[in-house]
Amino acid sequence: MRQMYPLLGFRADFRELSRLGDGIVNLAYSLALSRASGRVAGRKVPNAVLAEAVNLAGLRRHAEKGTKHTLGDFAESVVAEAVLLGRMGLEECVEVLEEALRRGHRDAEAFAILLRRSWEAVRDG
Repeated sequence: MRQMYPLLGFRADFRELSRLGDGIVNLAYSLALSRASGRVAGRKVPNAVLAEAVNLAGLRRHAEKGTKHTLGDFAESVVAEAVLLGRMGLEECVEVLEEALRRGHRDAEAFAILLRRSWEAVRDG
């Protein structure tokens, strides 16, 4: 299903959202790591981490059945949707991840927190 996203100015579907979400997630993660460590870090989030985060966030039943890649795409689309609908900003995504990382959470746990927040922003907002 294609939905209208004001920040895009056009309709997009799940697959298209995951492409944008990939960039959003990687940028947010890199900024959060940089802030938490005090050094510039540029990292990509592995699908295995995002797949585990989907499970930890309790969102598995909403995702298509499939591989780690499919679950990674689902996670990226959830974050992208929250950002593109204006329900969360990039800065909030970074802050959520940074706080979780500073508290010693593993990457998948940090992303589970971000996914729950993104899901709630879109579904309850």
